[in-house]
Amino acid sequence: MSKRKKIFLAAAATALIMFVFLAVIIHKGAQSFDQYATPKESFAALKSNPNDLMAHRELADFYTTQRQYEKAVTELRKIRNLSPDDRFNQLQLGNTLAVAGHKEEAMEIFTQLSKGDDKVASYAKQYISKYSNAASKT
Repeated sequence: MSKRKKIFLAAAATALIMFVFLAVIIHKGAQSFDQYATPKESFAALKSNPNDLMAHRELADFYTTQRQYEKAVTELRKIRNLSPDDRFNQLQLGNTLAVAGHKEEAMEIFTQLSKGDDKVASYAKQYISKYSNAASKT
């Protein structure tokens, strides 16, 4: 694969993840996602409360924007453990896993999420199609 194509795919993946973050923000509407202005504040919050969902969300967002996908996955897994019914987080986890190269695990998450009849299921079906097509092209 050419360097130009790799750069384009990385940019497209980042844009897609940011789209998922936007969906999460809209979904959570009333909750403030800017509770901690910096990662340092998020780490400080987690020292006093390791179960602080907002701190984990802020760190996942920060790591994603920095393209540190493995660290973002770690934070998203923590959120899943703390809030297992948060389907938007699971969608975000699946997408971040796919971008990080863990497509098989991502597809398992998308398949499970696609069984619903909400927006998350619709997005999950789109991701299944996207990553299935991407796998067949490589």
